[in-house]
Amino acid sequence: PASTIDAVQASLKRQKRKQIKYPSKAELKSFYQASIIDEGTLRSELKKQGVADLYIEWYVQLFTGAV
Repeated sequence: PASTIDAVQASLKRQKRKQIKYPSKAELKSFYQASIIDEGTLRSELKKQGVADLYIEWYVQLFTGAV
């Protein structure tokens, strides 16, 4: 049935998402400080890693030396 196909497709999508590797916070810091990525990209990548907004602010301050 269609519901079984939908369930299998959803499971495959979840598994594929788990396989995607994202840069570490240290790598993001290096990319940002080398001007490879801008602040907006830094923020969105940290968000993808599940970092809360408050901590994103802290990371941006830390990475920019604005502490």
